[in-house]
Amino acid sequence: MPPEMLRTLPGYDPDVAKNRAQARAIMAKLGYGPDNRLAIKVSARNIVPTRDPAVLLIGQLKEIYIDGELENYACGAARNYGGYCNQEVDALIDRQSMEADPEKRRRLVWQIERKLVEDDARPVLFHPRAALCNQPWVKGMTQMVNGIYNGSRFEDVWLDK
Repeated sequence: MPPEMLRTLPGYDPDVAKNRAQARAIMAKLGYGPDNRLAIKVSARNIVPTRDPAVLLIGQLKEIYIDGELENYACGAARNYGGYCNQEVDALIDRQSMEADPEKRRRLVWQIERKLVEDDARPVLFHPRAALCNQPWVKGMTQMVNGIYNGSRFEDVWLDK
């Protein structure tokens, strides 16, 4: 879809502040706001390509009065296939999901990850590295520095050959 057409869709205008204001207005019409937030559960596979975007989504939803909870290790969670249950981890999950300061939230997530590893609930098997290569005649391609899965839109890519 061309950018000028995409901009006409709800939420696709490049003006993020405008999109959020419109979303907050929709939520207000539905009775939600800063004092009445919508609680949802976000289910994602516990692998980086799906879990990390789910965490980012939850952070963005907070801006429009939606509190998402990612459930993979919480006691009784639907996606907690191993049945792991630790009330300390549940409390940390709740704290990090309410923390607005990114640095404090990051440190809470690190605590959660440490506890999951110590309890053998989530052993780290490897830390993957990936790279993307292309030929010099590929033009207009944006090389991503923070992941291999978030630069897959090729509308502006062309071959000079």
